[in-house]
Amino acid sequence: MTANKLPKIIDLEITNNCNFNCIFCPREHMERKKGFMSLEILKSIVDKFDFVQAYALSGLGEPLLHPKIKEIIHLIKSFEKVLIINTNGSLLTKNLTNVFIKENVDGIIISVPSVDKETFYKLRRGNSVKVTENIINCYELAKSSNTKISIQITPVKKNITEIENILNYFRKIGIKSFILNRKVNRSGLLASELYLEEMLALPQKYPGLNIKIDTCTATDNTCIAYIFLCISYEGDVLPCSNCLIKKEISFGNIDDIEIDVLSDKYNEFIGNISEIELCKKCDI
Repeated sequence: MTANKLPKIIDLEITNNCNFNCIFCPREHMERKKGFMSLEILKSIVDKFDFVQAYALSGLGEPLLHPKIKEIIHLIKSFEKVLIINTNGSLLTKNLTNVFIKENVDGIIISVPSVDKETFYKLRRGNSVKVTENIINCYELAKSSNTKISIQITPVKKNITEIENILNYFRKIGIKSFILNRKVNRSGLLASELYLEEMLALPQKYPGLNIKIDTCTATDNTCIAYIFLCISYEGDVLPCSNCLIKKEISFGNIDDIEIDVLSDKYNEFIGNISEIELCKKCDI
């Protein structure tokens, strides 16, 4: 088997540190030590995974906390890969936004659970005013560039009545790209809050907006493992981000695994996915 059998998108965790504490995140169950990906590991990844087309900086941490975030962005883009940054927006300064634009980062996705200060704090334990200010500045700086700005929303019980407020608030600013995610159970660790019917109604109600409902977790039965590989900050290659919590399943580390071996392990996993205990408990 070859790299042709492997996903062409990497969910890349450059750190599992975070400065927020979101109720829809499983970090409180994480059993791994906290740390940052080294530039040496990242270089090994982009060298060995030359078949990969896109990287999404995500995982179980806030990527902008990485002390070498600028070098990381430059390294990935020097390999001419599509690069998406997922962030809570708290550290998205004008200076950093300009760096991302200069490096031709393809997309910046900012997670926003509410535009109400109290609700925002209940859901994230963070400062909504700073996040909103950063988003506005980021959009203004990026709107004449090729860097696409999107708002990501996770509907839960505490904000389900505010989803349209978020859409309307950022629509007035000029942002038209939105991503809606379900709060899934993360292989049984969290309580699910799906709200699929409410989400599916929004694209019809707001035809002028580009509202994407995460199809991996909503409108079809496709597991995200078919679309992404996940790599931890330590360089472990995993089938999905749920394995970042306790690392129950790993295909091996980037330092020693060969692509043909990885392909064999991945396809064996996909072939047995309906029988794997971790996957049986997952509602993604």
